[in-house]
Amino acid sequence: MNLPSWLLPFWGRIVQKRLIVTLVALLVALLGTIWLSGWDWLWIVSSFGCWLRQTPTGPESGSTTLRNIGLLVGGGIAILVAYRRSVIAQRGITNERYQRSAEMLGSPVLAVRLGGMYVLRRVADEEPGPFHLQIMRVLCAFVRNPTPAKDEKETDGKPTVKTIREDVQVALWIIAFRSKAGIELEKKEGVELDLCGADLSNAQLALGNLTHWVLDNADLTNTVLYKAKGLTQHELDFARAHPARPPNLKGARDAETGKRLKWTKGKPNG
Repeated sequence: MNLPSWLLPFWGRIVQKRLIVTLVALLVALLGTIWLSGWDWLWIVSSFGCWLRQTPTGPESGSTTLRNIGLLVGGGIAILVAYRRSVIAQRGITNERYQRSAEMLGSPVLAVRLGGMYVLRRVADEEPGPFHLQIMRVLCAFVRNPTPAKDEKETDGKPTVKTIREDVQVALWIIAFRSKAGIELEKKEGVELDLCGADLSNAQLALGNLTHWVLDNADLTNTVLYKAKGLTQHELDFARAHPARPPNLKGARDAETGKRLKWTKGKPNG
């Protein structure tokens, strides 16, 4: 069945939720029966056997009882198999969303790139296990080497105040405000977020979590790191900035020592 692209993110969830509701209903019915029987397992088994054998005309044969039991067991197995298939289908849909969104980052159109980033963020939040790390790597690669912005307006040679590109800023926000589960996964897997040499000048990263960021030779000119978390003085010392425009480190503290971070390659700022 070919579904519209806008429906793909929701279809797998709908099927999965229906199966979960069915399984929960069966479990509740079983527990209710056990509770009403006072946890008398022998009584439950014997009553269940009698119930299976009852017909309007009296007890049925043993073969018919076995058939009914087989149908019940087979039905339960079918539900479990269907649930397993729905999980696999959902993963396939999520993987397709990830691939399409990652491809959107290469578009020359700003709106398309932003749309891809927001979908990647949602996928990382919904499926942190299989997708978080690779999505963070994709976004870090984009920040280091952003797609040429052919859709930006020309300035006709007039001097303009340099600002960070909107798509690069959004990518940095997604990385800086990723989920706690994602950060724990990075720690567990020993993964660092490679932003070496990236142009982060004029970026707004206030209150962000920079845990596991690698900033070797990254440009932090005018970068706002107000009360940023997770950064260490050691990592900060590997970055660079214009001597007259160092990063704003007000309220930012070393993640290891708790001391205030300072810009040591010039006048301390903090």
